[in-house]
Amino acid sequence: MRSLLHTQRAWRSHMAEHPLKNLDIMTSNEITNSIPYSPNHIRRLEDAGHFPKRIRIGGNRIAWLRHEVEDWLLQRVKERDAAVHLKMEERHQQSKTHGVRPWASLACNVAVTVNL
Repeated sequence: MRSLLHTQRAWRSHMAEHPLKNLDIMTSNEITNSIPYSPNHIRRLEDAGHFPKRIRIGGNRIAWLRHEVEDWLLQRVKERDAAVHLKMEERHQQSKTHGVRPWASLACNVAVTVNL
């Protein structure tokens, strides 16, 4: 009995330290539902190093590590936010040099006529 208990404790200890313990995967169906790209385009992005690499989990089954795909998506959001921030900075700099209000390009020009 003692050896069985010792084996179970050793197994739990091993699993607690195992690096793959908390890895979550995304299947190709989940990728297709989450990323609006065709499977061929995803493969092209992978080959070019612009999308996380797939892992083969069986003879006919592939998957991606969820955290890698989520990190890829977060990077896209950061790039978008940086581009928006840069554009706003450029507008602000233009307003300083040209005397144009930075929001002027966003506002609608409306003429109002008041008849009394």
